[in-house]
Amino acid sequence: MTIGPCNRSNQKLVVIRSLILIILIGVVASPLFSQEQENYFQRHSSDVYNVNQTTTGLVILGGFGLNYWGFSRLRNRPDITIQELDDLEINAVNRFDRKIFEFELDGAEKSQQLSDGMLSSSLLLPVMLGLDKEIRDDWIDIVLLYMETGIIASNLYSWGGPRLTERIRPITYYEELDLELRQDGNNRLSFYSGHTLSAATSTFFMAKVYSCLLYTSDAADDY
Repeated sequence: MTIGPCNRSNQKLVVIRSLILIILIGVVASPLFSQEQENYFQRHSSDVYNVNQTTTGLVILGGFGLNYWGFSRLRNRPDITIQELDDLEINAVNRFDRKIFEFELDGAEKSQQLSDGMLSSSLLLPVMLGLDKEIRDDWIDIVLLYMETGIIASNLYSWGGPRLTERIRPITYYEELDLELRQDGNNRLSFYSGHTLSAATSTFFMAKVYSCLLYTSDAADDY
């Protein structure tokens, strides 16, 4: 049995890949979200969004820089000491989270790959909004809002939860694993989950944009 190390480089790769996916969505969705791009700025008047594109763009660029700085500092956690490993007790973990220890280690690597795959898929879900013509009319605002939302969420992780709390990852409790893997300082960043945050951000964003479309459409029908 082999388990890929949950080290700093692997975690940073996941974060970078997530941010790149958000950028790619902005680039790839451009032709998808508009059939008349050359006339967009002359005819565009959104009934739903009020987006200052220059300000939003600056927030995105500034957010990238701040996020990179935050992750650089976040990943400098000291390794877990032998004494800390000896002091770990499964029974000290709250009952709700303790169920994780019922799973066999044999499935850990597959679960990690599945988690990464679901994260990537969830980040791409908002592209499906382009199937609706009314949403395509506001494609620039939507893409900018999605990128801004993703950057803000990522900064909440790099400067928020894991920085303010220290919770040991479950993998650290398994004595049969290599000591180097268990001592990795990145194992101090268990709460909260970056994967969950990113997936929730993209799916909630998609739901919110679609609900705004339905609300404005219903309101228009009333008049």
